[in-house]
Amino acid sequence: MNITLQNLKVENFKGIKSFELQADGQNTMITAENGVGKTTIYDAFLWLLFNKNSEGKSDFGVHPVDKNNKPLKGLVVAVDAVIHCDGKPYNLRKENHEKIVKEQLRGYETQCWVNEVPKKVSDYADFICELIPEETFKMLTDVDSFNQKLHWEDRRKTLLSLTGEVEKPKGFQELLEKLNGRKISEHKNVLSNRKKKYQQEREEINPRIDEISRNLVSTDLDETGLQEERDAKKQSLKEYDEERKKLVAQQKERQEKYDLINELERKKTQREIELKSDTTSVQQYIDQKNKLMQDESDKQEVVTKTQSVKNIIQNTYNQIKLKLENATTKLYEIREEWTKISKEKNSEKCYACGQTLPLEKVKEMNKEREAKLMNIEKEGDKFYKKVKEQKEELTEAEQQLQKAQKEIEKQRGELGTLIENNKKRISELDEKIKNNETIPASSDKAWRIFDEQIKRTEKEIGEPVGVQLQEIEQKRNKIQNEITELNDKLSQFDRMKKDKERIAELETKEKELAQSVADIDRELKQIEDYQVEESKLIEKTVNDKFKYVEFKLFEYQLNGSVKETCVATLNGVSFEDMSTGQRILVGIDIINVLSIHYDVAVPIFIDHAESLTLPIEARSQVIKLFAQENVNELKVEREGELANVKK
Repeated sequence: MNITLQNLKVENFKGIKSFELQADGQNTMITAENGVGKTTIYDAFLWLLFNKNSEGKSDFGVHPVDKNNKPLKGLVVAVDAVIHCDGKPYNLRKENHEKIVKEQLRGYETQCWVNEVPKKVSDYADFICELIPEETFKMLTDVDSFNQKLHWEDRRKTLLSLTGEVEKPKGFQELLEKLNGRKISEHKNVLSNRKKKYQQEREEINPRIDEISRNLVSTDLDETGLQEERDAKKQSLKEYDEERKKLVAQQKERQEKYDLINELERKKTQREIELKSDTTSVQQYIDQKNKLMQDESDKQEVVTKTQSVKNIIQNTYNQIKLKLENATTKLYEIREEWTKISKEKNSEKCYACGQTLPLEKVKEMNKEREAKLMNIEKEGDKFYKKVKEQKEELTEAEQQLQKAQKEIEKQRGELGTLIENNKKRISELDEKIKNNETIPASSDKAWRIFDEQIKRTEKEIGEPVGVQLQEIEQKRNKIQNEITELNDKLSQFDRMKKDKERIAELETKEKELAQSVADIDRELKQIEDYQVEESKLIEKTVNDKFKYVEFKLFEYQLNGSVKETCVATLNGVSFEDMSTGQRILVGIDIINVLSIHYDVAVPIFIDHAESLTLPIEARSQVIKLFAQENVNELKVEREGELANVKK
């Protein structure tokens, strides 16, 4: 998508009272001395799009101020622009109005339009975002945005997105097969964490062996007798469980009835809500109101479409008028030239020696003069026809424009009449809807059925069984505690066996961990070698896309590791050490590449353009802000034409 700026009008914006930039999508230069308002023009364009200035601030002062630095009252701040998106015109306008409450200034409010259609501020912002997101626009319009206003990690991420799939370093096939879908950096983190875990586990093994060895004890208890006693108590516990199961079944039936009552109560309440919310008796009034409001909406859409048609005709009219003016000027020049040549008389004497020229020479000169006049007459006839044709086209376009204006006035009148006619009827319908009468719950058949079922179920609920369950639970808890004591005594025998087995396991584990750490160290060294080679390939792939700038994306540490960075350089000079002109050159080079990547071109504003002596090689429309001494008003130069526009 190619976005170009055609026209920009600024009114009462910061220090500028009135200014119009007629760019027509062409490269343009705005010249003035410092402080006249060059950067303010750029601020106005960004404020129109994103409500921010060139520094990215949204709380900057847009209102003109007096000598005491107080905002001037009674002014409307306005910025209007026509942009083309792949040739399609869009008219954007934003105004900032004073908000007066009880004759006191209480702040400001913003109003927005797209193609003369009013928009909410949020809807306007969404429209601009659909054209191009703010962050992408800033990178493509501001030569300093990428290197000075983006965090280095974001710059690096953007550059790496340009490369696509980078070729893998050779000789690391075995390492790459171990990644299992992870990135190399992720795999390195996995190995480092795994190594740290193994080392920690290894350091903990010897203390654990010592602790287990100290806790090894002998016992003189009868293991068989304890097991028989435990089995007997488990049988008693099972008998109590069966008895409890029967009582719980009875309690479950009672609970089901409680649940049924709760469900019926819910349905009863829901029915009451439905009865109070019933709009059946007033639905016809609701439908009538909706129909009236839809008629107004449909008519408003017709008005909007009619205005769009008028705008198209107006643009056509302006184009024809401009062509007619150009052709008329050309025809006048041709007539002037013909008159000048026709009045010239050929001299019959040589301009060098003063002697009379031969008759043949004089005739030849007259013949050349007549041929020249004939060619001028042909050219004049061609432009005369063109002027005549364009006058006819202009007359036809003017008639169409007048017809379109009458049509829109007619549609607007019909819309106003429709709104006025509907106003009283809608008020009457609202009153009828408000007085909606509903059926009392006690008169509803479904509600009475729920109420009767609740009363009947309440009578069916029997006596609770909580007392019997509590007695059984107390007996079960006593036996369970006795079984737990027996398990503790029997566990001593199992613990001794498990402790000896555990010591053997820990000794084997310690040897395995030592070997695992050594294997990880070898693989980490392979990763460091891989990252060095990969970083060289990535830097080359990125830098091959740029004509002038080179990026340093990695720093190589003394220990052999690689640290990520992102520094722009030009002929070995880092960005922070570059001159203003060098920074502009680098910025344009970056914008060209990003513009191709995002398939978007936007107008580039270049402040301090006087610092750049090299030609600008930009794919987009360029608007240079050029500082020049003793120029106290904004001057606009577009495609060789110079226009003075006063503040």
